[in-house]
Amino acid sequence: MAETQSDNQTTPVISTEQGHDNSFITIPLSHVPAQTLEKVRIYYYCGDKYSLYKNTGLGFSNDDHARLRNSGIEYVYIRDHDFAGYAGIFDEQLDNIALDRSLDLQLRVRLIYESTIALANLVIKSQLDMPMINRIMTHCRLIVNLLNLEYKAIKFMIEAANHKDHDIAVHMANNCTLMLCFALNAGLSEKNTLSTLGTGALLQDIGKIYLPPELLDAVEPLNETQRKVLHDHVMLGCKQLLQIKDLDEEILDIIKYHHERYDGSGYPDQIKGIKIPLVGQVAGLIDIFEAMISVRPYRQRPMTVKEAIDEIEFRMADKFDHDLLNCFGGFVRYHLLDTDYLSEECQINFEISSMRVIDKSSNPSGRRHEREYFRCPAKAKSLSYMQNQWVPDDIQTVTIYNMSRSGIGFLSRLPFNEGQLIQVIISVESEVLSLLGKCIRSKAQNKEWNTIGVEFLRVFTRSEFRAITDKLNRNARTLGYRSFD
Repeated sequence: MAETQSDNQTTPVISTEQGHDNSFITIPLSHVPAQTLEKVRIYYYCGDKYSLYKNTGLGFSNDDHARLRNSGIEYVYIRDHDFAGYAGIFDEQLDNIALDRSLDLQLRVRLIYESTIALANLVIKSQLDMPMINRIMTHCRLIVNLLNLEYKAIKFMIEAANHKDHDIAVHMANNCTLMLCFALNAGLSEKNTLSTLGTGALLQDIGKIYLPPELLDAVEPLNETQRKVLHDHVMLGCKQLLQIKDLDEEILDIIKYHHERYDGSGYPDQIKGIKIPLVGQVAGLIDIFEAMISVRPYRQRPMTVKEAIDEIEFRMADKFDHDLLNCFGGFVRYHLLDTDYLSEECQINFEISSMRVIDKSSNPSGRRHEREYFRCPAKAKSLSYMQNQWVPDDIQTVTIYNMSRSGIGFLSRLPFNEGQLIQVIISVESEVLSLLGKCIRSKAQNKEWNTIGVEFLRVFTRSEFRAITDKLNRNARTLGYRSFD
């Protein structure tokens, strides 16, 4: 049956099993009102193929919606090239779908990933302005919500992004997905920070849409002139983003620096070492990895994940910060190669690197506070109010990995309870710093570590914060730990 009758009275016998064709996007009827499906072609999956149920010229009423569901049909399908126009209508439904645990997790991950590709296609075809940037950031927060809710979602999302198509929108979506998974796995948790990183990753190759298609699809090695034209995509992308007022600096840094390399061999400016913002290095590393495992016209076959990470670690080790490379290697092996461990070193190395991003979380001052990333040993204990006094629980040894004027983050072997009062104690230069705050986040990162976020009871002044971090810097150097610098 190719399509329904014009009166939509015939309900096909449709399989409820999910199809596997990546050119179709799965839509759960339970979460999508009938009116959102009125203007798109709807397909059903029957046996082993997709068939058209409703064309664009036919309506789709509440009765049609109910008829399908009453027949046991839970999912319909939309072609990916139709989804770009549908995505704006569907955006508000995605968050409810992503957070509904009654739906299969892999289905939710697949839908979010497919909608990311559709959004990338929309970005390519539309004007790049602040409303579009905000839409991308909102979508990234949606991905983060799902990844935070379901630990296994990171593995499923990375597997979804292991996509073989040679397509710029797929590449953009994969960069975004891998950036968010990696940053979350490394311990970053503030949603605005993560959405900024995801947005920058999705847009890092936006300049390529202004290059000749034959250059991007070239099978033979590029000559010197062609390489220079290809390198122009960085400048072209920056030019587009610089026209947008109030753009986060980290987004521009990702676009500007994602082809610079630690040894100075990158482009466009051949800068090297710590002069390259960490966000640019991370974006570049993800970009290379994604390209290696995807189809490219100049390569006979994609590399396997193991081949790609081995190539990066053994042949490109001088091109990236050592700590970053170790952390990324552990991340890939744990989630894509099913290794049975994620070492402490891999877990915290990315945390302690100096990624100078802005913490835009809410705080009593209402201002933005720069969050410093470093590594420092400390003690932490929760306090309980009993018999008119504060009673401390057992003290724990923890590793602090970031701090701002309004809060602190640390890694702990044991979880804390959200809402608990926590005292963090740091020995610095023959004195003891005691920082008091409320636990606002306690998340298990793996079998060994929990990421703990504490909001201070008061916001430090700039001078107070600088005095503390200066002491911690000196202390970190003395103990051989990584400092802010």
